[in-house]
Amino acid sequence: MLAPQFEYKLKEGQTKQSILEQVKWVLKRLLPGSRPDLLMVAKELGMSERTLQRRITDKGTKEAPSGNFSTKPAMNWSDNT
Repeated sequence: MLAPQFEYKLKEGQTKQSILEQVKWVLKRLLPGSRPDLLMVAKELGMSERTLQRRITDKGTKEAPSGNFSTKPAMNWSDNT
C-alpha cells in the first residue's frame, strides 16, 4: 500500500491514459507475481469486469482480453496494442 498522496497521483495519472494503456500498465504490474485474469485487472482499475470489457471493445480492439491471462498471451496482447 502506498501513501495516500502517492495513490492519488497514481490514479490521477491513470485517468489521463487510454483504457488500453491502463490495462497494459496493470498487466505489467501483476504478471511478475500472478496470473492475472480479467476480473483482477478490472478491480485494479476500479471497475467491473463487464465495464472493462465494454471499454476495451469501444476502443475497437479486436484482441480484447477475456478470461484468464497466461503470461505469454498477456504479454503478446500488450505488445500488439
